[in-house]
Amino acid sequence: MRRPVVLVLCGGAICTFYLLYNLKHDNSDRNSLMLTPPFAVQSNTRNYLSQLPRKTCSSNQTYIDFGAILNKLQTERVAKCVANYDIDAPKGLQKDGIYRPIRYTSHAYLNSSSFMIEAGGHLGHDISEFNSRYHPGHYVVLEPVGNFFNVLREKFKDSPNIVLYNFGVDVNDGVFQAGQGNDGTSIYKKGKDGFVLKIVAVSKLFEKLKVAEKKVDLVTLNCEGCEYAFLDFLLSTDYIHQFRNIQYQSHRVPEICFPVKRFCWYQELLAKTHKLVFQHKFTWESWTQT
Repeated sequence: MRRPVVLVLCGGAICTFYLLYNLKHDNSDRNSLMLTPPFAVQSNTRNYLSQLPRKTCSSNQTYIDFGAILNKLQTERVAKCVANYDIDAPKGLQKDGIYRPIRYTSHAYLNSSSFMIEAGGHLGHDISEFNSRYHPGHYVVLEPVGNFFNVLREKFKDSPNIVLYNFGVDVNDGVFQAGQGNDGTSIYKKGKDGFVLKIVAVSKLFEKLKVAEKKVDLVTLNCEGCEYAFLDFLLSTDYIHQFRNIQYQSHRVPEICFPVKRFCWYQELLAKTHKLVFQHKFTWESWTQT
């Protein structure tokens, strides 16, 4: 009389094991954007870079190897993204030329209570656009080139909401002899006509601005390569949750480590916490928090 009961119990155990096994493997496919330990964000820390592989490349710059934490589906999408670069980049540039004002018009949520960061103030065109449209209450602008910084200081001297800093950002602090390009100056561009630029680690910038204690309504990055260090840091810490909106221009300066692959990695990782507002692929794009 006991045998049927034993068989039923065993059958139930086998079914339970089968369901758990399939649930685990189904989730690994469906939830393609999850970061698994030890790379998952820890609630008690703002920085877990030491848990992610940081590497160097031929330019002696460093980067975080996000490829090490992508699953199969993500890896396949990244490979497709990289393979399509030669087709998508010209299309993105053309699209940006047509729809350029969206960089400003898509941020109507900004108001006098907003906190905004801009890296790469240059001569102040973007600052004027944002400030005249929305007048964000606390508008931090980084510009490491002395000549440009002086222009900005004079141009916005009557705008107390705009706070200017004469430095740029990267992975670490430093002073660089940087070259001037046709439309921008970068620590990744070398040249005899270069400028001396002061650079501050992204982590120190966040500490200075006390980002851990408040939300950043918008960060916009047009800084000739610093976007990679900025996004590396955001996407490898839980600071990513402090940024409501992230907008950036991607650059492919030769000295930057694997810019195309990293751009494609960012697509996978940003989608975990944000969704696209617009994308002129490999040129400009904007993400908003979900």
